[in-house]
Amino acid sequence: MNTTEIESTVRKFMADELMFEQADEIAADETLTLDSLDQTELRVFISETYKVDTGLEKVPPEDIETIKNIISLVQSQNKETQSN
Repeated sequence: MNTTEIESTVRKFMADELMFEQADEIAADETLTLDSLDQTELRVFISETYKVDTGLEKVPPEDIETIKNIISLVQSQNKETQSN
């Protein structure tokens, strides 16, 4: 999955599920203002959608604080999975 597809899917989830109206306007490297429940929902979404381990012990909060970080997380874990 490429960067554009991941970004589009994450933005759509944020707009639809987290009621983050400005999801389309936020810069990819801008810090997301998510409360703990939103962070949990985002972790579950990433885990289920991309088959990525998003447990707190493996993925600290700063790894999902921007869309750019989320894209990097998904791509890096997908590469790890493919190389195993």
